[in-house]
Amino acid sequence: MISIAFVAALIAQDPPSAEKLAAKMQEALTKAKTVQFSFSMTLEGENLEEELRGGKFEGMFWLAQGNKMRLEMSMPYRKIVLVSDGTNVAGSKDGVAEKNLGKTTPSLNSHLIHAICNGGLMMGAMPWLNHVDKIENDKDAGVAATGLKLGAKEGGAQAVDFEIALDGKDEKVKATVWIDEKTGLPTKFVVPDSGRGDFGKNLKITEAYSNFKLDGEIAKEKFEIPK
Repeated sequence: MISIAFVAALIAQDPPSAEKLAAKMQEALTKAKTVQFSFSMTLEGENLEEELRGGKFEGMFWLAQGNKMRLEMSMPYRKIVLVSDGTNVAGSKDGVAEKNLGKTTPSLNSHLIHAICNGGLMMGAMPWLNHVDKIENDKDAGVAATGLKLGAKEGGAQAVDFEIALDGKDEKVKATVWIDEKTGLPTKFVVPDSGRGDFGKNLKITEAYSNFKLDGEIAKEKFEIPK
């Protein structure tokens, strides 16, 4: 006779579904009072915009309750900063402040987390932040994941393969996110072919995430608008 304990052990060993893993990742980031992480990114392709050529990008990302956000990215030819102080969104290029990009949407944090989990930084978060109308009108993040399925494991992370639907367009883009099996947080995001993307056509995008810190202290100066 099979014992209840044995059945329970078998259930516990069942691998989580791709949908559950992706939901766990997004829930962990959404529930956190603050989120901090480092990232590096490479773009490969013949149709990359000139100012983005050169391969590697790296930076830091911060989120805090009250719809406060800071993104710092060092690019081949410049450094950009985007900041929300909870009221307005503004940025700077190479240390020079630019005009206000718009009012902070009431759902900035949840939209950005949704965008990153479903489209990464380059295809998810950056296009949304660069469109003032989406910020002002509090529209959805513009990306959705469909057809999720488990892929190969890599260094303690489980791959989830899926397709990105962008802003309701018919065209879909294949992507893979690797989720740490212990923390439930993303470690890598790859788009083999971006299709007709905002930053260049038919690009291969590889993003790596590290140094995650949830619910940690963040200096208030991080969320001051560049002057």
